[in-house]
Amino acid sequence: MGRLEKWLEHHQGLAYPCEVKLAAIGDGIDPRIYWPSGLDSISNLQPHLGRPSHLNYPGWWRSFAHSVTVARANQCRRIWHVESDFFIASQRMIDRMHSLTRGW
Repeated sequence: MGRLEKWLEHHQGLAYPCEVKLAAIGDGIDPRIYWPSGLDSISNLQPHLGRPSHLNYPGWWRSFAHSVTVARANQCRRIWHVESDFFIASQRMIDRMHSLTRGW
């Protein structure tokens, strides 16, 4: 099972206090890569911008900014940006994220 599949399976199984839509945004990922079913939205932005240096990561910034477009298209009121190598690990974390009304 790939990283995104593990991430999706984990996050689909959590007890959220609100409706959650799971989306994946890629930075020019090879189109032959398998995207798992169960995602509400998939965006694979082209071309791959990557991370040319330690403090220069245009691919991440573009993907992060694109999450606003995805959220608006899905009529979401907020965005929880969770990278594919990060897992929401507890109900306490979910409750904290849900309680935030502004800021990061």
